[in-house]
Amino acid sequence: MSTTTTTFNLFASGYNTKPRPGTAAGKPDKQVHAYVTMGDPGYLYTSIMLIQCAATLLEERQQLLQTVAEKGGVYTVGTLFRNSSLIERLNQHGIKFTIQQDSITKAHMHPCRSTLACMRGGS
Repeated sequence: MSTTTTTFNLFASGYNTKPRPGTAAGKPDKQVHAYVTMGDPGYLYTSIMLIQCAATLLEERQQLLQTVAEKGGVYTVGTLFRNSSLIERLNQHGIKFTIQQDSITKAHMHPCRSTLACMRGGS
């Protein structure tokens, strides 16, 4: 198990600028493709991820709360940690994030029609 390596691709699309309140956002105009590499996520790296999330929450609480628009409620991980040091912390502990593509375009980022097709290497 000490030689196990896990790699996966993350594809995301969103907006380069925040839509005005009360207006339709339209089609996303930004795409990001990140490549993540780590050891076996079954035990060790799951613990690392949880500990680094907790440390970020403890050490950057005020900064994290300032990044959200509304006070209170339940926040998604992406919303809460978007302006934090979490990615750097994970990189320092063996969970490597590499941005493969970061573009502002109206074209689709990836030619695959489904996640399963991507995993199989097809479109």
